[in-house]
Amino acid sequence: MLRIHKINELQVMKMSTITCYYYLIVISLFFCLFISVSCQRKEANVINDPNLEQALTRYSHMLDDSIMYYMNLVDTTYLNEYDRKYYDILGCIIAREKNNRRSQSITKIDSLLAFCIRNNDYYYAGEMAHTGSDYYHYKDKTKMTQYLKQAEHYYFLSEMNPRIGIMPQLYLRISFSLSRDKMHDDAIEYAYKALPYIIKDDKYNNMEFNRMLLFNMPDTTSIDTATRIFNKAVFYAKQLRDSCMLYDIEIFYEGRFAKNEDRQMEVAKKSCTTTRINHHAEYVIEYYLNRHQIDSAKKYLSILALDTAKSIGIKDNYLEYEARIWHEKRNYAVAYDKLYSLYQSVKQRNDTTPLAGTYLTVKHYDEMYEQERELQEKAKIKIHKIILITLLVILS
Repeated sequence: MLRIHKINELQVMKMSTITCYYYLIVISLFFCLFISVSCQRKEANVINDPNLEQALTRYSHMLDDSIMYYMNLVDTTYLNEYDRKYYDILGCIIAREKNNRRSQSITKIDSLLAFCIRNNDYYYAGEMAHTGSDYYHYKDKTKMTQYLKQAEHYYFLSEMNPRIGIMPQLYLRISFSLSRDKMHDDAIEYAYKALPYIIKDDKYNNMEFNRMLLFNMPDTTSIDTATRIFNKAVFYAKQLRDSCMLYDIEIFYEGRFAKNEDRQMEVAKKSCTTTRINHHAEYVIEYYLNRHQIDSAKKYLSILALDTAKSIGIKDNYLEYEARIWHEKRNYAVAYDKLYSLYQSVKQRNDTTPLAGTYLTVKHYDEMYEQERELQEKAKIKIHKIILITLLVILS
């Protein structure tokens, strides 16, 4: 009996050993299969066209003329599907950088964004979201902000550092959008988010940072502080030789802090007659209406009309000023019709809370990405637990 019992024990031990070896072999096979599939996938997802590869390599460092040189050498006839996607991605980015905002359809941009996400290429997902935000610039603040928040998210997920100037550009655009919605505290917060990324020689973003501070400081700000920020913004605008921005900054400063309406009106008048910033005519119209100078107000209303196609906000202001002019002329029926047209326009857009749109979009995406990060952390912990349990089973 004792001998039979020992034989059974040996058989059990032998079976346990065989079972352990079996599990080890199965796990090893799965591991090898996983590595093999990953390698094959990695080999499939590589750029095959050497000229396209050169263009992408150069773009990751800086946008320069050599990129177009290599892009022009690419023979699109022979591009495979993967290369074609990156050729289109780079084409969209180049169009964006050249301010050809709507030369690419938003459908194409969204398709390329989805492609980048599927391939875990978060850097170019950020670039495509950035391009989407540019598409909606001055067209739809809410959608522009949605794409900006996506771009911020994917740039942070990326292992590559965004090109110099991209992060401050994103944050300052969000700041600008919040500023237009009169969310001044949040606009200043996003302006300061941009500051760590702004280098000394970056004239444009330095100007834009100071401009956002100036435009969003409270009325209680001392004239000395406002003047200091104003002078910095003007300094960089002059360095850039950007007369449009220079006028914009001076008009705001003279009206808000210097309290010099005559000077504000003169600068605005010069701006809308010598540059393409026709909406600065609003300041001139307001000035003349407050002084009941109707003919002068009508003259500048015709200048403002040139910009109504550019922005819904400018079109709304145009209708309001038109109504006020007719009211001053005591033609109340026409004034009412103009105001009713404005009401219908706002109602049709369902624009019940226009000032909160950008703010709510920013908060929504912040909360959404915070939840996503928490889920990623939980997933990592779960994977670590599975690996630990598997190792314990193998070693036991």
